[in-house]
Amino acid sequence: MSDRMARDRHRKRQLAEAVVGLIADGECLFLDNSSTNLALAEILPASSNLTVISNSAAIVAALADRNDIRLIAIGGVVDPNLGACTGPEALVQVQHIHFDRLLLGACAVSCSHGVCVFDPTDMAFKQQLLASANYVVVLATSDKLETTAPFRVASLKAIDTVVVESDAEGAICSNLAAAGLDIVRAAGTSSQPPISAKTG
Repeated sequence: MSDRMARDRHRKRQLAEAVVGLIADGECLFLDNSSTNLALAEILPASSNLTVISNSAAIVAALADRNDIRLIAIGGVVDPNLGACTGPEALVQVQHIHFDRLLLGACAVSCSHGVCVFDPTDMAFKQQLLASANYVVVLATSDKLETTAPFRVASLKAIDTVVVESDAEGAICSNLAAAGLDIVRAAGTSSQPPISAKTG
């Protein structure tokens, strides 16, 4: 996770900043294992009465000293390749939790293949997260858009909002909006207009 966080740190921070305004006071959030979600954890606003749940060792560590956040760690064996718990113990725990907003980690996002990842256990865990979430947001750097990975988590119908970089290709964003997603652009120098297919 530390290696992934070090790559494109500024870009991930911009995506995270775009998400903060979507979060309402008192929400229960699930921050899925993701270096971009770690950037979000680092800037979550104070005094918002948030409950944050995560399976990521790095995210839990980043929030452990936050007295203003109710933190719930999803446990089990930490996969060293992922830096997170995604095994059977973690699956059982999330089956019994409902959260207002899921920040879903993704390795690839495309109109044809939906949201995909490289690890089958991670895929199964994310599918359970989707079943437990009221609203789903994916933060995607431009290198993940219109790409694919071996294990399909879900079609785009399972996602409500995708947060993209300011320079994300307009045609890709238009196709994602046509598939029914709200598109939120991170702050930057792009002159691309916002695209919205729905509200939520």
